[in-house]
Amino acid sequence: MYEKLESEHTKVIPKSISRMTGKDKQKLDINEMTRIQTTIRDSIWRKVKFITDNVQAQDICKKIWQYIKSQKRDEALTETTFMMKYADFILADFAKYRTYKMSRMEESFKQYPGKYKPTLHDVVACLERNIQTDDEKMMEIFAWYWDSFLPAALGHSKLYTASERRYATVSECAPKDKPKKKHVTIENEAFAVLTFENNIKKWEYYEKLRPKYGRKVRFIPCKKQNKTDPDKIEECVVGGKQAIRIYSDDCRGQYTLADSGQSKYGGWSLQGLERYNELKEMADKGRENPKCKEIEEASLAQVRNKYNIQDNAADQEDIPRILLNRKENTAPKLATWNMSNFDDDDLPEITENNNDSGSAPRCSEESQLPPLQITTRYNSETTNMRRQPQPESQTLATTVATHSV
Repeated sequence: MYEKLESEHTKVIPKSISRMTGKDKQKLDINEMTRIQTTIRDSIWRKVKFITDNVQAQDICKKIWQYIKSQKRDEALTETTFMMKYADFILADFAKYRTYKMSRMEESFKQYPGKYKPTLHDVVACLERNIQTDDEKMMEIFAWYWDSFLPAALGHSKLYTASERRYATVSECAPKDKPKKKHVTIENEAFAVLTFENNIKKWEYYEKLRPKYGRKVRFIPCKKQNKTDPDKIEECVVGGKQAIRIYSDDCRGQYTLADSGQSKYGGWSLQGLERYNELKEMADKGRENPKCKEIEEASLAQVRNKYNIQDNAADQEDIPRILLNRKENTAPKLATWNMSNFDDDDLPEITENNNDSGSAPRCSEESQLPPLQITTRYNSETTNMRRQPQPESQTLATTVATHSV
């Protein structure tokens, strides 16, 4: 199940899940895999959108192990065993989940209720809270932004339902028992706007094709064999459903490198990661904007009026949950997060002298655990993942210092 790579430091890593044999996959615990997926969606995704190097990969794997360890109270689940067995699965699932969130945001854009679709300028204005409350068009866009687009970028769908977000402003909405654990984090907003900026050219191109091919057809962007080849569209059937293959530069993301073979960052370029960090700063300043509270409260009132919501937030405890939840009609590495970004409530910490409560046993094997060496490249912006060898020189590259662990 394992393969050894000889380099300056010998590492032992698991095979890619996508390349494992049926016998190998049987060795993975399906319940463990489910717990990993739940932890990624409910907790890790709140703060982390990209894993850019082996150090961050090990940090995330360790964080997930700590959480599962505290829940299972299984002394046999050592850090070393967990990482060797599930590291590749964690990275693959994280990349696939990011791609899924991007597809949900595309669906939100496709279903925008207004006559004119939002532009990048409009969405950035929403991020910065640079809106006039008497501007009907922008207030309509902002309502869509926080009531439809941002929820698509968040983790588990049950974490920010209509029964919660329509009773509090986007900056303040949080669980009643954890008021500091905001549903919409700065990272969530920044990634939502980054996704819009990266894909808006492609989405608009698709909108031009929908009158001819319908709204349910699947569009598949493809790379031209030669850059000078003319654009072309081919009808095909994928999985028994109609699809359209599109060979055009208009279907390329601004920051994604899905067809370039450079998927060290999950298909994102260094410029995309730098832009994400910029958008995080803009989102933070937007929430500090003196107009932020006024804009959000005015927009919340409009949405509540649209859905004829009369009761106050305090009254929603008396409403049956079944009613509340019903559907409404080659570059250097760059860090994009910090382990200190995690709130105390995000994941439980493990203490050294608390083994009776399911904490991790401390042993020399774990204290001397070598840095996790990830050699499997995942192309997260496509459906299929490809295993590609990673040059040793890139493996040992210097990380751009934007965070410390």
